[in-house]
Amino acid sequence: ELILQRSFNLTQAETRLALAMAQGRTVSDYADTQNVTIGTARVQLKSVMRKTGTHRQAELVSFLVKLSRGLPPRE
Repeated sequence: ELILQRSFNLTQAETRLALAMAQGRTVSDYADTQNVTIGTARVQLKSVMRKTGTHRQAELVSFLVKLSRGLPPRE
């Protein structure tokens, strides 16, 4: 978690969202469990994608899963 946060300069909230996405959770589910609005969660998601250089949710999830497995994320 800390490595992800520091590597991409993510906030704690962005890191929690990224980890939730990597675990297969939806943005809506994340918003419900974190007691934030879906709008707030979407803003955080856009920020995570910008910081990681991804452009779609599926690309972000793939990127995060590869990172968690120690694989190069851009192959």
